[in-house]
Amino acid sequence: MIGKEPAIRTVTMDAERHKRIKKRKLGGLHGGVPSHSEKQEQSSLDEEMRRYLEEVTEAIGNAHRIVVFGPAYVKQELGKALANDPRFKATEVDLVTADRMTPNQMVAWVKRYFQ
Repeated sequence: MIGKEPAIRTVTMDAERHKRIKKRKLGGLHGGVPSHSEKQEQSSLDEEMRRYLEEVTEAIGNAHRIVVFGPAYVKQELGKALANDPRFKATEVDLVTADRMTPNQMVAWVKRYFQ
């Protein structure tokens, strides 16, 4: 919310690729020991996640209160990134599990949350 008006900005990441790697990492292809190419792919994925979180924190700007919501584990990663970013030390950050929503549903949800 910017003042009383909702504002939506979309920051994307290749979530399908991320999900594929995470699933493979859990079971492992070679008896639970990741191969060299799997390690490289995971390193690349970690860097992609770091860039994504950096872009999201930049988009947030100087908010006084933040609610991160959704079904995915990425909200936990964003929560950690915000907690470790000095710009957000004095900012109240809430992490809330929520179902997938359309943009209109998100706006309504955020309005209710901050009332």
